[in-house]
Amino acid sequence: MTVTTVVSGTPPGPTRAAEGERTAYPTQVCRPPTSAAAEAVVRLEGVEVRLGGLPILRDIDLALEPGRCHGLVGGNGSGKTTLMRATLGLVRLSAGRIERQQISGPGRAMAVFGPRLLHPGRRARTELALRVWGGGGSQADIDAAWTQARIPSDSVRCGTLSLGQAHRLSLAAALAQRPRLLVLDEPTVGLDTASVTWLREGLRALVDGGTCVWISSHDLSEIEQVVDTITLLEGGRLVRTEPMSAFRAAADQVRVDGAEPEVLRERLVAAGATVQPAPDGPLLVSGMTPGAIGALASAERLTLTELTPVRPALGTWLAARAEEAVAR
Repeated sequence: MTVTTVVSGTPPGPTRAAEGERTAYPTQVCRPPTSAAAEAVVRLEGVEVRLGGLPILRDIDLALEPGRCHGLVGGNGSGKTTLMRATLGLVRLSAGRIERQQISGPGRAMAVFGPRLLHPGRRARTELALRVWGGGGSQADIDAAWTQARIPSDSVRCGTLSLGQAHRLSLAAALAQRPRLLVLDEPTVGLDTASVTWLREGLRALVDGGTCVWISSHDLSEIEQVVDTITLLEGGRLVRTEPMSAFRAAADQVRVDGAEPEVLRERLVAAGATVQPAPDGPLLVSGMTPGAIGALASAERLTLTELTPVRPALGTWLAARAEEAVAR
């Protein structure tokens, strides 16, 4: 059974195998879920892609679960877009296996690979209608998506749209389908603040309804807000996959200040915390939660003037995870 995927833009043609490469391509299958594999909408095992003899993806194992927003991050050229296209069957595998669960049929899997993959001479309303109809949507879905796209007139042609308008049009068409799998590559490019908020809320509604959302982005601040699981890809290799809850729990330091800082420091050390001075004056406390610090201060009748969890930047945290993986 083949996978029907509605994609913004024209998919690439078949990739010719370089001399000496295998031409018997590995399997990409779609089947109803079984008790052992029902957890993942898509499962990749040992996936490799070589283009022109060069390794683009190497030994990728990844599972994308329903009802979760998965983030994919990495540097330029790390293979993020190729991985997404390969997962959708738009790039041939050189090795490995991709198994897709219940995403066969119109509108079951959808993707947006950029804001400018529109027919420039086509009216924006027609472009949106073709995309929604192609995904099996109804007239009501088209009307709702058009309202969400916020294009000023039915007669506007795609070639005259701004970057943000073009991207919002593509995203509105995709979100209207309520697909089982939604793949978005750099979805916030060109969007204004209101559109980013609209997209964030729309994605969360889809996830809450059971959709598997997969986002690739360099906008780490937005990734931090929307994803449930994050995957770091570098040099075509999967460095690490972790739930975002691990990052959100990584605030292992707390900035603390009070009316009697020396007494406060002594009490915290006595309670087993590690305390060091922050560059700007307050104490940096490790090994105790803000709640525990507040309870200690209350019990000791110490007045606190600051009690702030300190979380590393997501980029710094990801770099640390990459170093840990390399060191293993």
